[in-house]
Amino acid sequence: WLADNHHKGVSAVPAVTIHSSPTFAAEFLESDPTEWSKLLIDAAAHHVDSTVTSFKTHRWRYAEPQRTLDSGAIILDDGAPVVLAGEVFAGAKVEGAHASGRAGANSLLEVL
Repeated sequence: WLADNHHKGVSAVPAVTIHSSPTFAAEFLESDPTEWSKLLIDAAAHHVDSTVTSFKTHRWRYAEPQRTLDSGAIILDDGAPVVLAGEVFAGAKVEGAHASGRAGANSLLEVL
């Protein structure tokens, strides 16, 4: 997927972030970044009305959970409560992380 960083307000100049699929990331994880970055740029070209003038690459080895627990969040209460929350507890992507954070906060409020 693509994110328009200028539109989001995180870049003063037009810039996009290109994210690959988990399958693509796994296939090219140990490859030379110049190899897979070109593939991503080419795949995004028909969505971006501009030429690439520069780019940076980054690998997130653990960017998406392989399995989720679908428990919302987990609270550990052994003296002082600790909440474990994140996308692994409520579904992948930012929506799962948000839902898990809310579930964790609600669990914590119940304990306190």
